[in-house]
Amino acid sequence: MLRFPWPPTLAGLFSASIFSFLMSLNPVLAQEAFFVDATGSDYTYYSLQKNRPVPQAVSDTGGWDLAFKGSEIRVNGAAQYVDVAFDSLMTAPEDGYATDTPDEPALPVSSGKGWFNYNPMTHVVTPVENRTIVLKRTDGGYVKIEITDYYRQEFTDDGPRPLPRYYSFRFELSESGSW
Repeated sequence: MLRFPWPPTLAGLFSASIFSFLMSLNPVLAQEAFFVDATGSDYTYYSLQKNRPVPQAVSDTGGWDLAFKGSEIRVNGAAQYVDVAFDSLMTAPEDGYATDTPDEPALPVSSGKGWFNYNPMTHVVTPVENRTIVLKRTDGGYVKIEITDYYRQEFTDDGPRPLPRYYSFRFELSESGSW
């Protein structure tokens, strides 16, 4: 005879209540992506909902959020930079968003004005501190994004060597624009 645990145990109810309570405190958790390859001559398309690169063929169907090539980031939707630390940004701005055009991305791509600073003495690209990208997705949801690195390490006989054009970032999805 098959038996079901009924009534539910007190421990089971307690665990579910704690989980629900914790999720109500911060229902949005940051996700991370590492070493997204932007070295090629074509864009690398990335789905934030899937948290992975997607085939270039999806660029026609809209199944992507970000596209990377070199230091340029294209968006599927509208985006802007906000000079607020990622963890401090709690609400998406209501206006100020731009969209990509065939000639120009929504997000500026120059040192200091974009997501990065370029040091001409060392030729190193570093993310601008406390600069967050806010993406207003085509489905009406929002994403806040912080670029955390532009390099991955290659280990050679001479020691580690940084390879540019490999994005690492963290992000949080939100249906309402509140984090």
